[in-house]
Amino acid sequence: MVVLFTNLCYLYFGLDEHAHLDVKLDLDSTELLELLNWSPSQPIPPDKSKHWHGTQQNLRKYVDAWLRSGLRSDGSEAPKERCVDRVVSAAFGPGDNFDELMFANSFSSFANARALKITFPNSAEDPLVQLVLKDSGPSQPANQRATSLIVTLVLSDLRHRIAKCRYEKCNRYFFLREKAQKKIYVRGLFCSLNCNRAASAARLTKIRRCDFKPTVVEWAADLLRQNESEPRDDEAAKREMLPKLNERIRKNKNLATTRKLNHDGTYIAVNWLSRHWEEIQAKEKEMNSFKCNTP
Repeated sequence: MVVLFTNLCYLYFGLDEHAHLDVKLDLDSTELLELLNWSPSQPIPPDKSKHWHGTQQNLRKYVDAWLRSGLRSDGSEAPKERCVDRVVSAAFGPGDNFDELMFANSFSSFANARALKITFPNSAEDPLVQLVLKDSGPSQPANQRATSLIVTLVLSDLRHRIAKCRYEKCNRYFFLREKAQKKIYVRGLFCSLNCNRAASAARLTKIRRCDFKPTVVEWAADLLRQNESEPRDDEAAKREMLPKLNERIRKNKNLATTRKLNHDGTYIAVNWLSRHWEEIQAKEKEMNSFKCNTP
């Protein structure tokens, strides 16, 4: 059970824009994560509906659209900045935003259906409105059930705590701690320290791989330029520079760690130079041109 003190926006629920309702939302956070993280390779839990798989597919699209509303342009994540308006704006903005459009339509259909049942608890405690979705049981068709769940999630205090691991080999959904939802996550959210480290390593490896080719091409061009006064035989030039290039790669840890060794212990072979020979020659000409134009 998730306790929420919120403003039920008149835009969706037909209330006065200044109206507030103190409500208690019936949302099982453990069951929600079980649904989001369930794998189709696993059997459907015996106590769940036949629409379990379809519900998950729709719900993941809704949740992902909601999470993207807290993404900043620099790639960082700010959970507290998530809001429905951003999702709706993205839905009708440029680009292919199908998930955001589904999210916007789900809220619209939910509000039009007035799918709210408000009851007052009969107790000596201070009055607290209970909000229960009509027919929100597991027998609902997949899309309707997913719609009920995303609306309930976004109305609950979990809307800023729901998160998805940024590490692409994990992508697990989880909940942030209460205080953690207020932070700005420069590199995104991760479910564990291991995933954070693995993602950082993968990111650095990708950067280094992108650097490998232009760096080695420049080295090779420089070696060609140094021997420009001698008659050139391309194949001989490749064989001559090959050990020098491999030695430079070996000494550069950033490049060496991104490249698997060949069976003979080298990082690149003659065929690598042949594939990039035109680029190497073009780089050599660029270097020579720069040298000639330098006073």
